[in-house]
Amino acid sequence: MNADGSNQVNLTHNPAIWEFGAAWSPDGTKIAFNSDRDGYPRIYVMNADGSNQVPLTNNLEGDFYPAWSPDGSQIAFMSVRANNGEIFVMDSDGSHQVRLTNNLVGDNHPAWSPDGAKIAFDSMHNGVWEIHVMNRDGSNEILLSNHPSGDSSPEWSPDGARIAFTSNRTGNPAIFVMDTNGSNQINLTNNPSFSDADPHWQRSPASSSPTPPPTATPNASSTPIASATPTATAAATPSVAPTAMPSVTPIPTPVGNGKIAFLSTRDSTSEVATEIYLMNSDGSNPTRITHSPPHTFLSGPALSPDGTRIVFMKYPQESGSFGYDIYVMDSDGSNEVRLTNSCGDDSQPDWSPDGTKIAFSSDRDGNGEIYVMNADGTDPVNLTNSRGSDRRPAWSPDGSKIAFDSDRELLYHAQVYVMNADGSNQVQLTTQTYNADPTWSPDGSKIAFSTLRWDAHYEIYVINADGSNATRLTNSSVDSLFPSWSPDGSRIAFRTSYTGDAEIYSMGPDGSNPVNLTNNSSDDVIPNWQKVPGFVFPTPTPTPTATSTPAATPSPTTTPAATPTATAAATPIASSTPTATATSTATGTATPIATPIATTTPVATATPIATATPAATASATATATTPPAATPSPTPVVTPSATPTPTIQPGRALNISTRLRVETGDNVMIGGFIITGASPKKVVIRGMGPSLGAFGLSDLLADPVLQLLGPGGSVASNDNWKDGQRSQIEGTPFQPGDDRESVIVATLPPAAYTAILSGQNQTTGLALVELYDDDAQVSDSSLANISTRGFVGTGENVMIGGFILGSASGNTNVVIRGLGPSLSQAGLSNVLADPTTELHDGNGSLLISNDNWMDDPVSAAHLTVNGLAPQNPNESAILTS
Repeated sequence: MNADGSNQVNLTHNPAIWEFGAAWSPDGTKIAFNSDRDGYPRIYVMNADGSNQVPLTNNLEGDFYPAWSPDGSQIAFMSVRANNGEIFVMDSDGSHQVRLTNNLVGDNHPAWSPDGAKIAFDSMHNGVWEIHVMNRDGSNEILLSNHPSGDSSPEWSPDGARIAFTSNRTGNPAIFVMDTNGSNQINLTNNPSFSDADPHWQRSPASSSPTPPPTATPNASSTPIASATPTATAAATPSVAPTAMPSVTPIPTPVGNGKIAFLSTRDSTSEVATEIYLMNSDGSNPTRITHSPPHTFLSGPALSPDGTRIVFMKYPQESGSFGYDIYVMDSDGSNEVRLTNSCGDDSQPDWSPDGTKIAFSSDRDGNGEIYVMNADGTDPVNLTNSRGSDRRPAWSPDGSKIAFDSDRELLYHAQVYVMNADGSNQVQLTTQTYNADPTWSPDGSKIAFSTLRWDAHYEIYVINADGSNATRLTNSSVDSLFPSWSPDGSRIAFRTSYTGDAEIYSMGPDGSNPVNLTNNSSDDVIPNWQKVPGFVFPTPTPTPTATSTPAATPSPTTTPAATPTATAAATPIASSTPTATATSTATGTATPIATPIATTTPVATATPIATATPAATASATATATTPPAATPSPTPVVTPSATPTPTIQPGRALNISTRLRVETGDNVMIGGFIITGASPKKVVIRGMGPSLGAFGLSDLLADPVLQLLGPGGSVASNDNWKDGQRSQIEGTPFQPGDDRESVIVATLPPAAYTAILSGQNQTTGLALVELYDDDAQVSDSSLANISTRGFVGTGENVMIGGFILGSASGNTNVVIRGLGPSLSQAGLSNVLADPTTELHDGNGSLLISNDNWMDDPVSAAHLTVNGLAPQNPNESAILTS
């Protein structure tokens, strides 16, 4: 448009959701901008009249905020291709893309100095956004602003003497300016009634195209990124650029037939958790194969059929990697080569019988899918494309089929599937609760797998290759997992805890004669028996047809029988996908995302309960405000147990709670949560009311009644805590301050659960529902998602959720969502039209807030990639670490 606002012309015409971030080239002939017209945000360039629109970048994670260099030869931008925002630079035609920053936190909004020598940007180094500046090659990064309220969106003055920026230090966004060394910071707008943001300084014609300094070679921390050739259309399937490796030829020193690869902690240190070992089939001669550097995580070793190589998954945390990738090495640990390098987790590799291909699971497209690639890492092909997570591929002995597990029909309820090796004819073989880790018998007639069938322990089962004749092989009071057949079919190796620690056993194919193969005081897990070529077996059972698919798994959306205290449909609302499965007027969810970030160990504090009066606005909030005194308090202090190996791991949810006014009917309080992982978890659930009066709250729920539902229906219920599990509660930190309050103690297998809090005899009032992890030492299961549904009022009756993260030495990325309008799709009325969400720390200070989730394109891209984007633009979401 003209400078006076007239003659407004639309330059882009397409159905994209976002087109934003427009930036003029210095000579005024071109405009760089963001667009998600191809399904993910990329940087485009076009002529000033809108013609000749060409993409400059091409990756699935998103590129944002283009900024032209003063001479027009380069464009700086922000990219989330490394899982967090980083500053990149490229030539103006999209070539030579180079990473300039390499931080474990977000970097954003690059801005060139007028002489082209420096780039200003904002970075969340100290938990809030601050203005930084660096040389154009990424070196000599300096913090300019340093304020706890956060500063962002820097913009240089035309003479290069000042930098304008946005700051929240006045209570709402305002425009500030400072000298280029960070001094003399002055508020320019100071308007308490409105938000002022994103300053843009008029370019002086005399300084629009200064002579650029010589192009600098990126510093040692800069990472060159392969650029996409600008074309009018995006590539259909972005390929993964593998690290080059030698041609696939047998190493002349094979291990021999029948070796077993496995993971062990026997040589672990405070910085390395597990290493890969090999042993003979009788457990003799265990040999350490890997010697990992600090903060490296290994898993999933698999021997090649000829015994000369081992493929495995590795997460080298200190290398800047943000997840597992697939590696291969010789069977003596030498010649390690990286095969994949994606922005997600690539895991659980398995060799094809002829050793030419590797199947693996990857969440590079947002959720777990099965891929197959050549043994040198080239030509990765996606075989599955489901709404759930497809994992643990296992090739059939003749190479014609792949078994795998998937929770596509019910979240976190994996079932065993089989498909042709090209991904066609996917058929479900199992139906009971949770089934995973499939492995074929050498003759292809049977599949062994791990299962959890509501007896609180994992056991090994075997079925025919068509899913029939399920037979239990193990039967004990401890978990048995990860089966692997011997080459001759006479034994099955597996991991169990018969001796107290995890050991590798072998047993007959009928479960008889279990023998301990490892027998030491350390943990030995995930055995993989070498697939030895040369055995001749009968023709495998014909492929099951789709009509043989068993009946659908029971849904966790069980509606409880009507009671005088709760008439709402008890649909579990815990879900890691943004589908509207809850039935409520407002929902708040918090989902930890396991992205390890090395920081200091978080200190566990008392349960966060908001005692300060919330702002009197209708909103769905997740807060953690000042905790009350520990006694006599309805807020027990939870101290996480020390982990055996203090490696850097993501924090875990130890406690979650929601305070809300409990009504009747559809407006009782309904809380959903999910237990994920491989082991059952002991939890404590409390319904509090009368004891909240100690914190100055009134109109309390006089007699809370608590009900717990699982996939199979009702699990437990309690009215007054002394009436049920008194011996497990009395004298513990979980004992309520009032006898009328309710408590449930339960050990629950991984699944989705729902807690309903109502009032005895249809009473109403303010109440608190709490969930505690009382088994934090169990490292292979965790509280992964929590959500609460209820009626959001104003004042003290807004929804307030608290959570504690701990039991680890690293940060955890979390997503907190406030949902309202999309709940109408579940048949609900009177939904909250425009939820807002705030996150407070343990002192009550506001950390971050959000009204509409699409306001921040970077956060929106992350939410979309992880499948957590709300369905309505008026709903709110916070993604933070």
